[in-house]
Amino acid sequence: MVSAQIAATACVHGVPLATRNTKDCAGLGIELIDPWENSDSTKRATPCYGRRMTAEHISQRTLRIESGRILREVQAGAVYVITNNGEPVAEIRPITADPFAGLTVRRAKPGARFRDIVPQEGRSDETALESLMFLRGER
Repeated sequence: MVSAQIAATACVHGVPLATRNTKDCAGLGIELIDPWENSDSTKRATPCYGRRMTAEHISQRTLRIESGRILREVQAGAVYVITNNGEPVAEIRPITADPFAGLTVRRAKPGARFRDIVPQEGRSDETALESLMFLRGER
């Protein structure tokens, strides 16, 4: 009876249930976590964009050893929280948009040397972006 009440609470709040009694709670439509299970990683609920999604917590060592598999799973939509000595330090999730969209690459001028750059006096009212555009010859 107690397991059913705890499971109902987990279901209402949309969080996984950590229990050793996974047999009695199976089939209730909630995610079960057995903290006593022999595993290097555990799954925990992580807030994400106004909803909760399950992120698997893995150690830095596991990431290093299984990086290929983990990156394939992230590409397929999985979310991982990387831990260092049990403390979360980073999160790996699929990107939703190209972070480099709109950026262009300009090649350096052949034969140009850093010592050939002549310092230019900037205006005190211009922004850093305006200064960079001036230095690049874009304005």
